This record gives sequence, structure tokens and C-alpha cells, in this order.
Amino acid sequence: MQRLMFAFGFAFVATLGLEVSSFAQDSELERRLAEIEMMQDEFENEWERRRAEDGEYFDEGAYKAEKKFMKKEVEIEKKQLEIDGKRRALDRERQEFWTNRQRDEIGNRRAEFEKEAERRRTEEGEHFDEEIHNFDRQMMEREVGIEERRLEMEEEFNRRRDELGRSQRGQDPDEWERLDEEQQSRHENMDREYEQLNQERDEFWERKEEQQMREEEDRMREESDRMRGELDNRRAEFEREVNRRRNEEGEYFDEEVYEFERRMMEREIEIERRRIEIHKEGHSERQALQRNEDADDRQWERLDEKMQRREEGLDQEYEQLNRERDEFWERHEEKRMREEEDRMREEEDRMREEEDRMREEEEVRWREEEEHHMQEDEHMNDEEEEARWREEDHHMQEDEHMNDEEEEARWREEEEKRMREEERMRQEEEARWREEEERRNHEGPTTMPPDGGSMPGGPGPNGGPGTDVPPPPNEQPGIEVGR
Repeated sequence: MQRLMFAFGFAFVATLGLEVSSFAQDSELERRLAEIEMMQDEFENEWERRRAEDGEYFDEGAYKAEKKFMKKEVEIEKKQLEIDGKRRALDRERQEFWTNRQRDEIGNRRAEFEKEAERRRTEEGEHFDEEIHNFDRQMMEREVGIEERRLEMEEEFNRRRDELGRSQRGQDPDEWERLDEEQQSRHENMDREYEQLNQERDEFWERKEEQQMREEEDRMREESDRMRGELDNRRAEFEREVNRRRNEEGEYFDEEVYEFERRMMEREIEIERRRIEIHKEGHSERQALQRNEDADDRQWERLDEKMQRREEGLDQEYEQLNRERDEFWERHEEKRMREEEDRMREEEDRMREEEDRMREEEEVRWREEEEHHMQEDEHMNDEEEEARWREEDHHMQEDEHMNDEEEEARWREEEEKRMREEERMRQEEEARWREEEERRNHEGPTTMPPDGGSMPGGPGPNGGPGTDVPPPPNEQPGIEVGR
């Protein structure tokens, strides 16, 4: 817009200068042509007077020489007048060019304004400000109207100068001065109209800026209230989730993890509250600078640097929180691994004790059965007793051999099943811990694991510490023996 106004002003000054120069040249050419004709008449009159006075002593040779010189001088003057006429025609051509150029630019200005408005309306969509568009359009129409009236005024004064130059009044310098003064007065009136337009534009933008500042304050206030509400809701949701998991997990709920996550959440909420206050203070200080007409770029730079330092301080506190959270989960995982190793050792000791107990019970049962058979066989004869005893002994050896093999197979199968189950539980726990670590790294500060999941390192709701399944059964199948 400023460049366009500069082009209009430059073209107007150039056109005005060319017009004044052109009319002045026309008057000067006519005056000089009249002077040449007058000079010729005076020359002839002077020599006629001298001829009459001198009579027979008149110097005819001098007269012819001076007449020849006069003729050459007139030819030179006429050639100069012809050159000046061509220059005048060039000035008029230049004047017509700039006048037409101004008219074209005024006509194109409306089309360019509408084209730019449509482009912005398409890009901004619902955010397009129709009030600003209508105001700019109104200002543009008034400016174009002033420029059109200025061109019409220039054409009017061109005609009046042409008429004055062709009339007897053109010989009077006062007439030219009065015409110039009238044109200058009308130019000053149009300049005052331009100043009025600029004043109205400034007042509009001041009101618009005040309105935008009030809207921005309302938006900042609503945003601050919304963020504070979200922080309060975050604390309530945290407690609801903890109560749900405490009810589900019962005695396996990890209070240590809960207390740690609660402390982390409270510290994060405090940081966010301070961030809200920093934004609010920064917005107030920026508005104060905008209202301060003496504010310079250095003050804006200092304000931006101040806000940036405070934001960086909050970011450093967040980084410290993340480091403390990582260290806590590392210690917690090491503790959980040690507890798992202790549990595995205790389980192995229990299995060995169970195995020893079952062997002792089996030996006692074998001894009791053997004594029972011996008491029953006391009344049999020696041959029958011997035959039956050999047969019994044979069956017992076979049964013992088969029972040992079956017991050993069952024991190996049970041991392999238990080892596979423990390996699966360990892999699931490691996968769940890695998933929790990745989620915290991607999402930033967190307070609790996702809904339905267990805390990393915490016990599951259905199993032992750090697991989601019940521990393997302690019972071992009894050893079946034959008769």
C-alpha cells in the first residue's frame, strides 16, 4: 500500500511539473515568435527611417548586409522555435502517458484489492476478519476517489492554462499567478482529505488493537482456568486409578511405587502452575510495551530473553524429574530382581524338602507292607511260602522298577513345566517393564501406568510379587506302587 501511494505521489508530481512546464513553454514559444516578427518589423522601419533621413547618402551596402544578417538570425530563431516545439510535444506525450498510467493504476487497484481479499478469505476461512476487510475497502474507495478528482482537476487546469495562453490575458503575469494559486489551494484541500483518511485509519487500528488485546486477555484467562482445571482433574483421576488398582491387587499393591508416583505428579503439577503464571505475566508485560509509545526493539528483546530464561528453568526442572524417575525405576527393578531370585531359591529349597519327605513316606509305607505280608504268610507251608514269596518278590521288583521310572519321568516333566512357567513369567515381566519405560520416554512425565496394567515391578493381582499368574503348585503326585 505504501509503495502504491508513493508511486501515485511520484507520478502526480511528475505530471504536475510536466503540465506547468508544457503550458509555460507554449506561452514562451508564442511570445518569442511574436518578438521575432516584431524585430523584423522594427528592422525594416528603422532602415526606412534612415533611408528617408539620409537621402542620397543612404548606405545601401550596409543595409543589405544587415538585412542578410537579420535573415540568418531569424532562421536560427525559427529553428530554435521548432526544436522547442518538438520538446513541447514530447512533454505533452509524457504528460499523457503518466495521466493514462495513473488512470490504469487506479482502475487496477480495485481489482487487485478484491483479488487479495479473496485469496486471504480462502486461506483464513472462518478466521477472515470481515470488519477489517470492509474498512480497508472503504479507505481504498475514498483514496481512489481523491485520485480521480485530482486527475480531473489537472485536466481542468490544463484547459484553463491553454485558454489563458491563447487569450490577451495570457500577457498578464498576475493571471498566471492567480491560476497557480487556485490550483495549489485545491491541491491542499485534497491533501487535507488524505490526512483525514490517515487519521481515521489510525483511530480504527487503535480501537481494533484495544479490542484484540481485550479478546486476548479473555482468551488467556480462559486458557489459564482450563489448564488449572485440567491439573485438578489430573490429581483426582490419579487417586481414582490408584483406588481401583488397590482394590484389584489387594495385598500385592505396591505402596512404594504409589507414593513415588504421587510425589512426581505433585511436582509436575506445581511446575505447570508456575508455567501458567509465567505466561500470564509475559502477556501482561507485552501488552504494557504495546501501549508504551516510547518502547524500542531492545526492550522487546529483553522481555523475550527474560521469558525464555524462565521457560528454560522449568524445562530443566522437568529434566531433573525424569532423571529421578529413571533412577527410581532402576533401583526398583534391581530390588524386584533380587526378590525374584530369593523366591526362586526358596522354591527350590521347598521342592527339595518335599521330595525328601515323599521318599521317607514311601520307605515307611514299603516297610509296613512288607511286615504285613510277612505276618500273613507265617501260616503257609514252606513250599507255598517260598513259591509265593519268589513270585511276590519278582512282582515287587518289577513294580519297583516301573514305579521308579514313572516317578522319574513325572518328576522331570514337572520340573521342566515349572522351569518353562518361570521363564515365561520372567519374559512377560521384562517385556511389561520395557513397554512401560518406552511409554514414559515417549509421553514425557507420567503418573501411573495405563489402565488395567500393573505398576512396573509391582505384584500382579492374581500372582506372587511381580507376576500376573499364581505360583506353581507345591503338591507332588504320590508314587504308585504295586501289590
